[in-house]
Amino acid sequence: MPDVLIVDDNPTIREMLEDLLLVNGYDVDVAEHGRAALDLLEAGRVPCVILLDLRMPVMDGAGLLEHLRASPHARVPVVVRSSLVDEAGQADDLAARYGCEVIGKGAGVLPVLEAVARHCGRTALT
Repeated sequence: MPDVLIVDDNPTIREMLEDLLLVNGYDVDVAEHGRAALDLLEAGRVPCVILLDLRMPVMDGAGLLEHLRASPHARVPVVVRSSLVDEAGQADDLAARYGCEVIGKGAGVLPVLEAVARHCGRTALT
């Protein structure tokens, strides 16, 4: 099973996060939109945490969060990474609405590594 599922439509961001996590010893799955992520989950590829972008084609991050709420995977922690949360108040609104952790894309990689380590029961590496 993967440790982390990265869901982002930007291939550069997906590859950067995947490389960062692989170097730090995590097993990673990637999906380019929410529907592809659901397909992986339904195939039994359930991670200890999902890193999720909000703006994506086919099924966006909010759509995936709505599907997760009503699925057997509702307990999988989600860390939303989005440029939308860099605006004042957006992070709190998203966290309250979907029960997820929120990190702005401008926050850098350390908060991502710390969140993944926390949800996967490991010590953060850099």
